[in-house]
Amino acid sequence: WMLSDNEGNAYTFPNFRLWAGGNVTVHTHIGQDGNPPANFYWGKLEAVWSQGETATLTNSQGEVVSTYVIGQ
Repeated sequence: WMLSDNEGNAYTFPNFRLWAGGNVTVHTHIGQDGNPPANFYWGKLEAVWSQGETATLTNSQGEVVSTYVIGQ
């Protein structure tokens, strides 16, 4: 699965299992994936998105699962 925008920023999730009703948090900054559990780190030194941009979550087949407008 991938979290991306139309400017070429993309985070590909590692192989993990997310149970129904579960959630994850993707942090822009540097950290260790899974610490704490269900937290992932992009490894960037600054913010990836700004207000008004749209983040898109796609599944492994490239199908859009969800979108979110940043700052709204």
